[in-house]
Amino acid sequence: MSDLRGFTALAERLEATEVVSLLNHYLSAMVEVIHQNGGTIDEIIGDAILVLFGAPLAAPDTGRRAALCALGMQKAMGAVNEQNLRKGWPGIEMGIALHRGDVVVGNIGSTKRSKYGVVGRTINTASRIESFTVGGQIIASPSAIAAAGPGLVLGEEIEVHGKGMKEALRCRPLLGLEDRPELRLAEEADCAELAAPLPVLTLELSGKQFGERMEPGHLSALSPRRAVIESSAPLTLYSNLLVRLEPGTGEGEAPELYAKVIRLLEGSGRRGLAQFTSVPPPVRARLDRIPRTGDAS
Repeated sequence: MSDLRGFTALAERLEATEVVSLLNHYLSAMVEVIHQNGGTIDEIIGDAILVLFGAPLAAPDTGRRAALCALGMQKAMGAVNEQNLRKGWPGIEMGIALHRGDVVVGNIGSTKRSKYGVVGRTINTASRIESFTVGGQIIASPSAIAAAGPGLVLGEEIEVHGKGMKEALRCRPLLGLEDRPELRLAEEADCAELAAPLPVLTLELSGKQFGERMEPGHLSALSPRRAVIESSAPLTLYSNLLVRLEPGTGEGEAPELYAKVIRLLEGSGRRGLAQFTSVPPPVRARLDRIPRTGDAS
C-alpha cells in the first residue's frame, strides 16, 4: 500500500487542473512499475494505491516481487519530481507499506455494480503500517520480510501498533537488495546544528484532528528533509505535527509546515527527530536561508 505524504495540504495550494495533472503523471509512473513487477492494482483512491501479489494468479515469488516493486516505485519518484520541477509543480514524496497475509478475494458488490476486490485483517494491518511511513520510506512487516527471501538491506526496527492490534508489529525499513544495487535507496542527510535556535509552535495531530493547544519549542538542527525539534511538552513517537514558525518581515500570517516524529532523542522525551511531510515552497526557501553552525560569515 502506498500513499503520498502531505498531499492534502499540497492540493490546496494548486489549481484543480494542476492537481489532476500532477496526480495522473505520478500514477502513470507508479502503474508502469507495478505492472513490470507483476502486481495487480486493487484500488487507486486519490493518491493511494493498493497492490496485490499472488492474486488473482498464485506465484511462488510474490514476496520478492513485492519488495522489488516497492523499491522500483521509490526510485521512479526521482523522474516524477524532475518533470514536476520542469512544469513548476512542487516535489512529492511517497510512503509504502509491505505486508503479507491471508485475505478474501473475489468479485465484491451487487448485481448492478461489482469489482474484483480484497478484504480482511491483512489489508487493515497494511494500512496501519503505511500510516507510520514518511516520504521516501518503505516499511516491511516481519511476514513480508520473510516472504521476500534473503539479501534484503534493512534499517532499524520500528514498532507499529494501533487500534485492533493485540501487540505491536516489529517492522523494518526496506532500504534495498544486495543483488540489485541500483535500487538502493539514498541515505538521509544528517541534520546540521543551527547557529541559533529557531522558535516554533507545535500542535500534535491525532488522525485528522488537532490536539488541544500549541506548545512552544524550537528547531535546533536542520537537513533538507528533517529537523531536530525541542518542545516544552513531551513528544509522541510517530505523531504528526503542525509546526508554526514566527512571521517574518512583511508576512501577514505565520508560515506553517507538517512533520512526523520518527525518533525520540535523549532526555525527557521533549526532544525528537522529525521528518517533514509537507513544506510549502516559501517555507522551504526560508528554512534554506537559516544560518547553520560553521557557515562562513
